[in-house]
Amino acid sequence: QPEVEEEEVEYPPSPGLQLMILTGVAVFLGWLAAFVGSSQLLGVFMTGVIFSSVHSLEASWSVLATPLVEWGTRLFFAATIGLEMPDVTHLFQWEAFARGVVLFSAGLLGKCCCGFFGTKLTVGEFCLTSALMNGRGEIAFLIVSVAKETVDRVDYAAAVWALILLCIATPYLVRFAAKYAEAEEVRLQMKKEKADREKERKMETEMEGEERFSSGRFQSQRPAENGNRIMMGSA
Repeated sequence: QPEVEEEEVEYPPSPGLQLMILTGVAVFLGWLAAFVGSSQLLGVFMTGVIFSSVHSLEASWSVLATPLVEWGTRLFFAATIGLEMPDVTHLFQWEAFARGVVLFSAGLLGKCCCGFFGTKLTVGEFCLTSALMNGRGEIAFLIVSVAKETVDRVDYAAAVWALILLCIATPYLVRFAAKYAEAEEVRLQMKKEKADREKERKMETEMEGEERFSSGRFQSQRPAENGNRIMMGSA
């Protein structure tokens, strides 16, 4: 019997080792990006691009890194965003809140323009696409904190209010838009099925009418043929 060569099975590294390699590459690329004068976020983003083809890493990340991400996000907001507020009293001024509402409304209306690029130009798809384009505020808070030197404290507080309102409203808007889009899809499907049934019923009615017409025409021709035969016989 010929010898069968055993296939070498490549076992993926452990989840802990995968995350260690990912973290090391992210730290190195982040430092390299900062060293050349760019942003550390660019290095972290490039790390994600490099490891995007490693599908097992996504599962490892969701299992081991999810608790760290949740606590890291909380510490990020507390240490970078919360402490960046120069004076909390400006946040609770009526003028700052009113300006924040105006910015919040402008942000919602601006995102509505994205609804025209939905896959289906329906009301539900329009609302869902517009709602999904509203961010939850992580990067927006960071941008506002970086740009605080270019505006006064009231305008900065107004921008913070606008982002807070967006963070609160976006999940509810997405949930409502998703339910509405799903209900609209069901209505359109039912309408299409009803139109198909009516079309089939109409076709069946037309076919029955043609059959009746053909049957009546055939029956009307039979007496005439019998009469012709009788006349020919008598002749």
